[in-house]
Amino acid sequence: MRYFLLLFCSWLCVGVAHAVRETMTFPHLVEPIIIEGPSEEKAGEKYPVIFYYHGTSGRPTTQLISHVVGGSEECYLIGMAYTKRGLLQVHGEEVKNEMKSYQTVRDALLKRFPIDQKRIFVSGFSKGGWISAFLLESQKDIAGAMPLGAGALSRMPYLDEEAAQGKPVYIGCGILDENYINSARLEQRFKKLKAKVLFDQWDLTGHDFPKHGAPALRQWIRVYVFQERLGKEGWKDWASNYYKKVSQLEDLRLRYLRCLRMKEMPYVKALGSSGLRTIERELNRLGKTGVGGVEAKAWLNFESQIQQELRERKVSDLQRYRRNHLRNANTKSHTSIYAKASVKRLGDVLRAAGESLE
Repeated sequence: MRYFLLLFCSWLCVGVAHAVRETMTFPHLVEPIIIEGPSEEKAGEKYPVIFYYHGTSGRPTTQLISHVVGGSEECYLIGMAYTKRGLLQVHGEEVKNEMKSYQTVRDALLKRFPIDQKRIFVSGFSKGGWISAFLLESQKDIAGAMPLGAGALSRMPYLDEEAAQGKPVYIGCGILDENYINSARLEQRFKKLKAKVLFDQWDLTGHDFPKHGAPALRQWIRVYVFQERLGKEGWKDWASNYYKKVSQLEDLRLRYLRCLRMKEMPYVKALGSSGLRTIERELNRLGKTGVGGVEAKAWLNFESQIQQELRERKVSDLQRYRRNHLRNANTKSHTSIYAKASVKRLGDVLRAAGESLE
């Protein structure tokens, strides 16, 4: 769970309108929290808030989430600190302590700032992503969550089977991230808890935020945090412009995958079947081309194997998945993105089976 934000400092600082409003110190936290908000609060208005938890090696920050929000001054952003430094111990008192810490900080902020108590959201990357998922599953006041680069372990007990019901959840993870299978497990977990789940799989990305950005996350925030109402024409305009950019990509592999991910974006899903027809036609067409067809087949094989991995994790099963990923990795096109993803999963599966790569 390494901290990644320093890699993107120059990128993240572009176009962010928020300025650090202040810091607050709490005796139970190892560092002060960071608070950003509107430069001018409108009289009588209540603002949404996003609590953001950093990764294991990091410090309280709002840079990533502020960039994704797009420099808006329509909300409060809280760079949260932890009760304890270092790796998160999923089992034990540490998670309970972080839940209590959230409640203490939340109550203090509600007394000082005009926060809309119906629009409290949580997010985080890596260690912070795990915490944000735990929070949604345990705190009924939280409206939604954005766990990034994190997930869930198999056979974890539910914290509260009703807390997440009907609430929106955005799960983002790189295909090459060691937490990928755990993110897929988290998607299944929240679906069982009857949450509204979007699992955004970041192609060509490891344990980082995608360099090309995450348009689905930005849309998710606009729809759920800011309760944006673009309307059908606005959604159509966005989808049309985005599809035009995608259709101009010379790399047919990337074009196929961008179309595949576009299907899951909130604006496209809001259009219903009408918004999917053009994308489906393009996917079918690309799936019949040389390079695009190889990528489509590699993706379907990869996805099928992931679903198998999610069902069972015995060593004997892992050996079978190892053979399947190896077969996908040896596809006739070594340029296939998902053939390379299978190479990464092959290593993860071997480690899970207690074997070495040699």
